[in-house]
Amino acid sequence: MRPVVGEARKDEELVAEFPQRSTDDVAEALRDAAAAVDERVLTLRPAR
Repeated sequence: MRPVVGEARKDEELVAEFPQRSTDDVAEALRDAAAAVDERVLTLRPAR
């Protein structure tokens, strides 16, 4: 599921594509992805 988490798709579409997963699994994957992004620290450099 990881490659499609960033796409704007409905839970039902993801469950249809990954029938072994439930809507709860999709919600958990989205929460995990959001947490991973929140924890990432990006160092910005000034523009040249």
